[in-house]
Formats: sequence, C-alpha cells, structure tokens
Amino acid sequence: MHEFNDEIEETDPWDNWPELTTTTIGQIDTAVREITPAAAADTVLLWIDRTCSLVRRAKEIRAEMESRAVEWIATHGDLVLGDIRYTTGERATTKCIDVRLGLNALLTATGGEASRLAEFLKSDPFKYGSCRSILLPSLFDRIFQTECKTIFKSGRPVRQLRRINNRFRT
Repeated sequence: MHEFNDEIEETDPWDNWPELTTTTIGQIDTAVREITPAAAADTVLLWIDRTCSLVRRAKEIRAEMESRAVEWIATHGDLVLGDIRYTTGERATTKCIDVRLGLNALLTATGGEASRLAEFLKSDPFKYGSCRSILLPSLFDRIFQTECKTIFKSGRPVRQLRRINNRFRT
C-alpha cells in the first residue's frame, strides 16, 4: 500500500499548490493525462488529492455564486437562459422523524398486512450494513443484492477508483 509521506498528508493541499492561482484547467488536465501505471505512487496520490481539492473548491465557489445569484434575483427578478429559469425559493424536504411511530401507524392503517405496508416504503428503506449484522448470511443474501456494474470505454472494462476511509471499516 502506498501512502503520502507525512509532510504532504499533514498540510492543506492548497498550501502544497501555491501556483493554483495561475494553473489552468488545461494544465491540470494535461498533468492528469500524463499519469500512467509507471508513475510514482506519490505523484498519483498528489494528483488525486489535488483534483479532490479542486472539486471541493469548485463547490465552494458554486455555493458563493448561488448566494450572489439569490441576492441579484431578489433585486432584479428571475434570470432566464433558454428553457432554464433561475428563481429563488425555499427547498422543501420531508422526512420521517419518528420511525417507530410511523411504522406502527402504517401497520395499523394497513391492517397489519406486510404486503400493503411495503407499498409505503421507499425503494431501499433498509440500512443493509446494520441488517447484515443481525441477519443470518443466508437470509441476508435472499433479501439484499449487491450489483457490480462494469463500465466499458472503447470496448474495455474501466475500473473505478474507490475511496475507503479505514475509520469506518468493520
């Protein structure tokens, strides 16, 4: 397993990339495309870290832009670009805040019929990790299915980078 050396890992990636303000997206793209299986592990890790930092920073900039757009729209009215209209409003989400009460209420309302109760559940209502810890493996395998989807590019399977935080592994 390859890891960053301590001096890179301990600091903010932006501090290790002072030229960020003058680096273009094209230069970043070129640097990433030059990484091959022959590249040093530190180089691969560095560019994974830099691109993660870049995405994080882009999200921060996007949030700032949205905040400024809300102010602009409040002053001048909606913005329209073709079929897209930007307006302001509150984002509403509804979630169950008492699962036990909700389940009992639905059991009562459906006459205790599990098949009717299932009609009111989301497509994936169970925490599969928690369920795995209390169900027998044979029963778990009958209830849950894990699918691995291979993505093909130019007729070849593409492997995906997975990021695993070992603090949350069992």
